[in-house]
Order: sequence, then C-alpha cells, then structure tokens
Amino acid sequence: MADHTARIGFYVPGPPSLVASPRSPSSPSPSPAGVTPSRPYVHDLPSLRRPTGPAPDLLAPHITLSPLTPPQEVYGHRLSHFAHKADVLRLQLLIAFGGIYVHIDTYVLRSFDRAGLMTQDVSREDCNAVIVARREAPFLNRWLATYESFDSTVRAGHSVAKSWELALLYPPELTVLGTRAMFWPLWRGEDIDMVHVPSKADESGWEFFKSGQLTYHAWESLAMKYLEPLTPSLVLSGESSFTRMVRAFVGPEDLKVESA
Repeated sequence: MADHTARIGFYVPGPPSLVASPRSPSSPSPSPAGVTPSRPYVHDLPSLRRPTGPAPDLLAPHITLSPLTPPQEVYGHRLSHFAHKADVLRLQLLIAFGGIYVHIDTYVLRSFDRAGLMTQDVSREDCNAVIVARREAPFLNRWLATYESFDSTVRAGHSVAKSWELALLYPPELTVLGTRAMFWPLWRGEDIDMVHVPSKADESGWEFFKSGQLTYHAWESLAMKYLEPLTPSLVLSGESSFTRMVRAFVGPEDLKVESA
C-alpha cells in the first residue's frame, strides 16, 4: 500500500540568537536562544517524483525539498494513518532542529517576530498545525512522550487533546494563543462557506487582515470544492473573504505561470 504521508512545511533555524521583539506581560520568559529561521524546507517522501512545471519552477529558488522516510511506529505502536505519521514527524523534527512548523495549507498573515513569538520555547494554539519552538524544547519532549499510550483509533487524541492536557500541567513551558490567533474561521461548514462564498468587504464574510490573526489554516480537505477551481486571475477578480486575503500573495509571476 502506498504511503501518503502529508507534505509538511518546516523552517530550520540558522545560528541561534535572541530576536528583539515585544512580549505580552503574560508570556513566559524568552528562550536562551530564540528561534531564528533562515531557510524553508518542504519535507516529503523520497519516493515522490519531484514536481515539475511553471509553478514548481517559480517556487524552486525559495525552498529546499528534503526527502525523508516517515516514522512507521512510535514507542512500539504502529503508525498506519498518514496524519499520525505527520504528527509524530513534526515533533521529531522540531525537537532535533527547532524552528517553525506550518501545515502546507496555512497562510501566514502577520510576522511571528513582531508578535513576540520568536523568543518563546513553544508557541501554539490547541492544534498542531502551527508550532514555533526552539530545539529540544521541554514541552515538545513531553508531548512526544505521550505517544507511549498512542491509540490509533483516536484521530486527534495526541495532536490536540494530549497537548492541551500538558499545556494545563506545564503552563510556563509554552505560550498558548487565543482562539482566533491562528485558525479562525474554523472547519465547520458555515465557517468555510463564510470564507469562500462571495461577499462584500466589511459587510459580510471575514476580513483576515483586519482580524489581527497571525495565520489562516485553510482546512484544505474540507474546502476543496472552493479551492480547487481557483487560479491567480480568479483570485484577483474574486469577491470572497478568501480571495481578498490571497490577493496579497499573487504577483505578476503567478499570472505568467497561469498563462504558460
């Protein structure tokens, strides 16, 4: 059976140094060495054929493809589902290297540095789609250790539920952000419709750049009926909350790729 471990975006830091950025009074003390990402890596399976074409060629100078074999087990428990393999893999990579992990369908809307997240041990919401952490962060080691009791029948037992239990037990080891900091609007049908159904700015829908949130997780598998037909030109002419947000990421090169 083919292995369909999801591709993940992961930023490996360069030389450690404190990043000068403001912190809220409730944030924990900065790490001795802050998170200073220097190069984006996209980790994928060694067996996958390297993507070719105008769009991959446009991205190629800006990313490094890093083939790796996903874990097949954790603490003696077999990992069968691609999502569970990716859950474990991101923790292993962050523990080894530190940096920023983001899901491949996550849009970064504001600077993590300016938000004061780059000098924290671990910064996250109650979800593992975005994690900022230094190398060997204690919280990540605790999180990975919970997989000793891994149950493959529980989809998000360790990626969400266990991590929240740890957050309540060890609050000094991480910064938990507010509900709307990273993933809002959520995955519910009405939320996805609100983001993608055409709407007028400031009247309906959701205005991402006015919300103050840091990222948007696009819930790709649930929103595919809206996402799949999109092209750069449709993004520029679209009137949904999503297209208004994504326009910031579209440049002349994208239109050239579309017409190629």
